[in-house]
Amino acid sequence: RRQQAAARAFSAPPPHPSGFSYIYLPTRARYKPSQLRARFRQLKIENNHILDIHYPTRNIATVLIHDDFITLFKEHLAKIGIYPINDFNPTDPKHLQDTKYTSLLPHEQDLHAKLLYTYCMARVLERNRSYIARAIARNFQ
Repeated sequence: RRQQAAARAFSAPPPHPSGFSYIYLPTRARYKPSQLRARFRQLKIENNHILDIHYPTRNIATVLIHDDFITLFKEHLAKIGIYPINDFNPTDPKHLQDTKYTSLLPHEQDLHAKLLYTYCMARVLERNRSYIARAIARNFQ
């Protein structure tokens, strides 16, 4: 792994702009991120490519991964029989689980869903190293 990382310094830059993507995975329960990382290790998936894990709603885990590794990650999941949720929208008001949002108007629910997503993104940035956090923030502007 160290040799591969060192060799990347001498490779040509990617032809496309690299960034980060979220992959939404179905889960049975809300496991701790360390437990999910342990399960990824059991499945022979390298955790060093996973930058963050969080839960935007029930039974869905969100994995933040660099775009250079996303196809490899998805292919490995597909071999095991795990398929990402492609049409998931974390800012959809239907994911607001708290009952205090049910009495709000639809546009207010939409605003609160987007605010909660923004708050979640801020926590993702806080958990990462500063140089990685800046790159993530630039990607999701």
